[in-house]
Amino acid sequence: MFTFSLSLNLNAQNLVPNHSFEDTLRRRTPLYIPTDWIVPNSASPDYLTPYNDSTSFFLATAPKNYNGYQDAVEGLAYIGLRINSKVDLITREYVQVKLKQSLEKDSTYCFQIFVSLGDSMHYASKDQLGVYFSRNAITTNSMGAMPYIPQLIVSPNNYIDEKVNWTQFDLSYTANGRKDYITIGNFKDSSSVDTLNVASGGNKLDYLGTYYYVDNLYLGDCDSVPQQSTGLINLEKAAQPRIYPNPT
Repeated sequence: MFTFSLSLNLNAQNLVPNHSFEDTLRRRTPLYIPTDWIVPNSASPDYLTPYNDSTSFFLATAPKNYNGYQDAVEGLAYIGLRINSKVDLITREYVQVKLKQSLEKDSTYCFQIFVSLGDSMHYASKDQLGVYFSRNAITTNSMGAMPYIPQLIVSPNNYIDEKVNWTQFDLSYTANGRKDYITIGNFKDSSSVDTLNVASGGNKLDYLGTYYYVDNLYLGDCDSVPQQSTGLINLEKAAQPRIYPNPT
């Protein structure tokens, strides 16, 4: 059942700053970093942009990069997150940002995200990629799973195994109090990892796991969700992805 309970004073805007990761801070050797976004733990998610040095060992460029090839949904840049690894069962990569405006208690917001599996990865996952809303920034010195329960799970029932195209997911969230931050990543420990062998991938140990490209986030008024034709899609509907064609 669809639910609409938006606050009357909610501005019709995308509350996620730098939502497509196009704005960059000055170069921090050897790589650029996206404006507004931070890494809340000691792991190292990838900022994939053509501004980065294509000859660097890290190869954190776009559209071609260490984990595959993908054009951005919008603009030139996107984020890469390691969701799990069959070799290193501990490491989880996250990104975090402070919202442009606080989420209000009992107001319902729409969240949209585009996800694509890295070409070189051997495994897809489901019920892993989470979105955690919080009043304050959350941080840890660990590289492991952060001890929080995300309010939203992207694709809880279906493996996200699409490598060529971006898959679009639409979810809804009703705030149970003021929220100022979102953190995105896999909050589950290794005992809860659910993967599917996609029978293709690279020949390095790094590729024995799940690594997703993430782009074009939206959070805000459900009447203003971009690239959506059917209105609000709740968590149950979010398990059925809609494909957004790769521009190439």
